[in-house]
Amino acid sequence: MPEATSAPASADSIHLLHLGELHTKRSLTMQDGGDDPVVLPVPAFLITSGDRRILVDAGMSPDGLRDPEASWGRLATLFVPEASDEDSLEARLFQLGLSPADITDVVLTHLHYDHAGGVSLLPNAKRWVQLSEYRTALYPERHYAGGYFPNEFGDGYELLAGDATIAPGVHVLSTPGHTHGHQSVLVRIGDRWVCLTGDVVDDREILDRKRMPAVVVDIDAEIRSTARLRLLESALGAQLVFSHDAEQHAGLAQLPDPIAG
Repeated sequence: MPEATSAPASADSIHLLHLGELHTKRSLTMQDGGDDPVVLPVPAFLITSGDRRILVDAGMSPDGLRDPEASWGRLATLFVPEASDEDSLEARLFQLGLSPADITDVVLTHLHYDHAGGVSLLPNAKRWVQLSEYRTALYPERHYAGGYFPNEFGDGYELLAGDATIAPGVHVLSTPGHTHGHQSVLVRIGDRWVCLTGDVVDDREILDRKRMPAVVVDIDAEIRSTARLRLLESALGAQLVFSHDAEQHAGLAQLPDPIAG
């Protein structure tokens, strides 16, 4: 009698947490994008996998939102932040009956201020980031220094070297290009795959039009990472969820409902 095969490991659910937005112009998100204004959502994603509650990214720091120019300098004039009290990480988790202390893990796609600024709010979370990202963020080449504020993202990280599985159904994928150590998160929910892309590209339009994002530190790596997203979509049928795609986010389930699971 043949042995029974176990079902592939699966996470339970993914929720979208809206943590504010950045106001900028299209040329700062897509090369040759023009001067039309755009609004970039700043999200986190909560993955539940068994008894693990895994946050992907953590939004902007409270101090930065209180005084953006003092915290972020010229970046605060190029990307103007906006967030209400309801957009705080604490408020969004409260909608799910949770507090920041309940988060067991936080995966940072990269360490830019709009993704890693809220990590200090998570006292019990194991922090996951790529070694190459952490090294670059602490000791950036001058050309790549913008967006990193070590006083906000701190230390105490689990440093990864490429792809890894960090929980049942939760996998990090190396997708450099936007930054040297950028990573995306691929999640299996039952028979469905969802890829939280981070900033490989800001939104669906850039991917579909085969345009280059405005902020890229390694063009060759960016091309390979974009191709990897396309492969996940075509081979696995993975849903790609972009960090800064306001149109896509408006069509996703809102709290307290999950976008998957």
